[in-house]
Amino acid sequence: MFSKYLKEADLLKYNFRGDIFPTVEDREFWDAFQDYDCVNQAEAAMGYDWPIIRATSYMEYLKSGDRRCMEIPYVNRIRHLTLFTIAELKENKGRFLPDIVDGIFAICEETFWGLSATHPILKYFDCPQLPMMENSAIDITDTDRAALLALIITLLKKPLLEYCPEIIDRVEYELERRMKYPYERRMDYWWTGDFGGKTNNHNPWTLCNLLTVFLLTEKNERRLKRAIRKMFYECYNYYRQIPCDGGCDEGPHYWVEGPGNLFDLAYQIKLATDGELDLFSDERLRR
Repeated sequence: MFSKYLKEADLLKYNFRGDIFPTVEDREFWDAFQDYDCVNQAEAAMGYDWPIIRATSYMEYLKSGDRRCMEIPYVNRIRHLTLFTIAELKENKGRFLPDIVDGIFAICEETFWGLSATHPILKYFDCPQLPMMENSAIDITDTDRAALLALIITLLKKPLLEYCPEIIDRVEYELERRMKYPYERRMDYWWTGDFGGKTNNHNPWTLCNLLTVFLLTEKNERRLKRAIRKMFYECYNYYRQIPCDGGCDEGPHYWVEGPGNLFDLAYQIKLATDGELDLFSDERLRR
């Protein structure tokens, strides 16, 4: 599947600028959005006190194996930012923009967007206890954060430009230095499968998030296509490991994170090219 497009250089002829997510201006979509209680939940949480992720909480994982002390505030930040975003998209009155901007700013201020439990296994970290600013780690959880921020500044771009345009600049800056720049230049991420070893769900999970970031925020057409071409090479390393029956040898839970994210990646490509590049025609992917 992926090798076909790489060999024929077909990627160069596609336009990847199709709409892949409904913005706040798409009122037909958001007015029909079924989660009516999200506004009430967000209203009850307004003025949320964004929790601190402490250095000692990162360190605790190596000391005792406790990952929850770091992950509880980490996850609560994401849950509340997502809640405020969905509520604003649904209601479209600007009431939740202050909390959204506070949440985005809090996440942009984090040194590392990943989890303490994934930190020690990343061999390119120099510090065994704390992530450092210069470390260009890219993996599943930090790209989850990146994709979420890219989505928010895209779906709520117009109201954010009116309320706090600087927050969009800040997100674009963080996405560039944390994700886009290192992804283009580094070839040693273990999850790519480029070293002959077997990769796993981290491959499509990470690449799916990176695709979202590039599709939504990259303005340079040539750079966008270069990044997508690199993603195709790396995703092929995962695709060729999928059994002929289309199963997932990591178990049913990781089907969601592995083949599920592969589907997500393929669907984004299909939408971005207005259906012209349809990877779902591949027989193994269909299985």
